[in-house]
Amino acid sequence: MGRLQKNSCDYFPHDKDMRNHRKIKSLRKNFKNGYSFWCMFLEFLTGADGNVFENTEMEKEMLSGDFDITVTEISDILNYCIKIELLFEKDGFIYSESLNEILAPVYRKRGNAKELSKKQLRRSGKFVSKNIDTSDITVTEIPQSRVEYSIVDKSILNKSEISKTIFENSISISIDKISEIIFETTQFRLFYEKNKISEETAKKEFNEFIIERKIAGDSLVSIKEFWEYFINKYKKEKNQKNNKKLDHTVAPTEKHLEPMRKPQ
Repeated sequence: MGRLQKNSCDYFPHDKDMRNHRKIKSLRKNFKNGYSFWCMFLEFLTGADGNVFENTEMEKEMLSGDFDITVTEISDILNYCIKIELLFEKDGFIYSESLNEILAPVYRKRGNAKELSKKQLRRSGKFVSKNIDTSDITVTEIPQSRVEYSIVDKSILNKSEISKTIFENSISISIDKISEIIFETTQFRLFYEKNKISEETAKKEFNEFIIERKIAGDSLVSIKEFWEYFINKYKKEKNQKNNKKLDHTVAPTEKHLEPMRKPQ
């Protein structure tokens, strides 16, 4: 029997300035425990089946014991959040539209992974391909939750197409194998062409970045995020070098201008 599809998540992104959203400010002003409730409630919804809360007295009692907030205050906060449309209620279940939008890509990716898995061979209950070792390749649903499976069949795709598939699906991969994937992508070719450097120089820059990240403790990384991190770092260092050159530019002096003057 196949494993049931998971209907919740283990992680949601939290903006650093969430507290300053105008609706959150209003919640904070009206309730002493408003912001702490909001953060904990988002965590609860993320891990709840269907990402919803059943609005019953029993469930509020359970929530009260978890959050250490009285049932009365929980009811008041929930009603206020619904009033200002931070939360919504339908058929007795409370949900967050914004949270559902944030989590939607996770469920889409799971659906894609499920479709891909139907085409893969199995050995001892695990997904395998015919000619490729994918023990280090995983699909990242979210940073804290990874499902291991073989992404492509090497007998069907060439090396460049494999790299493209891995990159576009933001697969997590061992940092020791990331360069052989990146160097086959269109993104890498465009990088050294756009920056007008040789392919070998580009490879050297990227391999030096890998060494830095290994020293920092990275081991299994999302290939797309890793590449974007490298690009941003390269741009920043390039801008710093350009600014340094400008700082050392010698301003024209009278002596420099003399040869350009016409004879009197």
